[in-house]
Amino acid sequence: MKNILIISKDSCNLCFLKETLPHTRWIHHQHCEEGIASISLFGQQLQAVFISENISFLDPLQIHKLIKTQFLSLPVILIRSFTDILDCIKGHYTNRCLASLTDFQAIQPLLKPSISN
Repeated sequence: MKNILIISKDSCNLCFLKETLPHTRWIHHQHCEEGIASISLFGQQLQAVFISENISFLDPLQIHKLIKTQFLSLPVILIRSFTDILDCIKGHYTNRCLASLTDFQAIQPLLKPSISN
């Protein structure tokens, strides 16, 4: 089971995400401080984090740096809205998503549907 955390004020269609990637647990926090606390406690169990704009008094890049300071290898993708996650699942990494090349490469296999025999 893969664990991916979303920090976004927007409502997220978690049912659709669960249907699309059934072997992934999607965790959604609408408050930045709760999301950061969750990452601090359970960061070792997470495979990726999506952070949207306008969720805190902190700039998204500051939140990114805060997370990367504690969990350097955890892929963190900055997005504008929930639909950007759907684009990433479809393999469309647009200029609306911001991350390092290493983070993009780490998240791509996580967002591919598992093929079960």
